[in-house]
Amino acid sequence: MKVFTANVDGQLAFVTAKNVLSPGKYQAHIFYLILMHDYRVKIYATFNWDEEDLFKPIMDRIISSIKIGTNHNQVKEIEDNIKAIRK
Repeated sequence: MKVFTANVDGQLAFVTAKNVLSPGKYQAHIFYLILMHDYRVKIYATFNWDEEDLFKPIMDRIISSIKIGTNHNQVKEIEDNIKAIRK
C-alpha cells in the first residue's frame, strides 16, 4: 500500500492507494482523508484497472472540484449540520 499527501483545495489530504485482486481483476482502491477544523472528509473510490481510462479521469475531476469553505459562517454551518446528524 502506498501512502502520500495531496493538496485538495488548499487542505492537506493523506492518500492511500493499493491494488486488490478481485475475482480475476485487479482493482485500484484509493482513499483520501482530508483534515478539516474539527472533522475529517473521507473519500473512497475503487475501479478496475482495465477500466482506468474511463474512471481515473472521473475521480480526478471529482477531487479537483472539491471546494472547502474558508468562510467562518460556512464552516460553522457545516459543523452545526454534522452535530445535528450525529444526534
